[in-house]
Amino acid sequence: MERADANNALPKCGLQVPGTVVLGSRLSGIHLVRSILPMMPFALFSVLVIPSFDMPSMVTVPGGTFLMGSTRGYADEQPLRSVSVSGFEISRTEITVAQYREFDTVPGRASTNDRYPVTFVSRRDATRYASSLAKRIGRSCRLPSEAEWEYAARVLEHQAHDFTDSQSSGVPSLAMSVGPEPVPSKFSDGVFNMLGNVAEWVQDCYEPNYRGAPSDGSPRLECEHDLAVVRGGSWADPPNRRTVTARNDFSPDERSGRIGFRILCELEQ
Repeated sequence: MERADANNALPKCGLQVPGTVVLGSRLSGIHLVRSILPMMPFALFSVLVIPSFDMPSMVTVPGGTFLMGSTRGYADEQPLRSVSVSGFEISRTEITVAQYREFDTVPGRASTNDRYPVTFVSRRDATRYASSLAKRIGRSCRLPSEAEWEYAARVLEHQAHDFTDSQSSGVPSLAMSVGPEPVPSKFSDGVFNMLGNVAEWVQDCYEPNYRGAPSDGSPRLECEHDLAVVRGGSWADPPNRRTVTARNDFSPDERSGRIGFRILCELEQ
């Protein structure tokens, strides 16, 4: 029998059974395990059935301190400030139609293509998905805070560049398109489509500047108006609204073909 390797071992998010070790490879969600029974002269073989589902691919973002905002952007991107963020895992892409369908009904106006980012979801819908996923895998998962989102975009996004602060970077502008595109089917290091494609819900409520905002990476949850922050810009936005610092505000109940989300899971201690 083959030894379990990195490709067929139980995923971190899978069901864990005390006193068991994986012996076989994964076959249609079924793992052959050997239960180690204390005080018994033999090993009892049993079959553990693990329901398979479309778990978002996650990437680890190490903690750190960065300058959040812009010195030359819009007023709501200022003032530039130092923010410290603890490490976390964030989904490599926006949550897809297939992944959303695991826990909820896909909105009727959203794409029916499984690889497209799910849209026409409110912030409440996105929060509910994260909570359902957290219960399924036994970890703390949620929407990222605005600071965590920007930090991940700055550290990991392959195409991230700030058109406000880096216009001379030589990176070609992101052309506007006629709709969102499917998420990549193969991944390399980093996260994808944080700029453009679909804008993304974060936890924070919206204020027109960063004065008084937390500096520890946590979300701002008390604001003057009932507005929520959306980051990254969408396929319909001009390049200067698709940067790592650009912010947009919407009603938290907004359901738009331009807005989706990705999720964050806290690192296990």
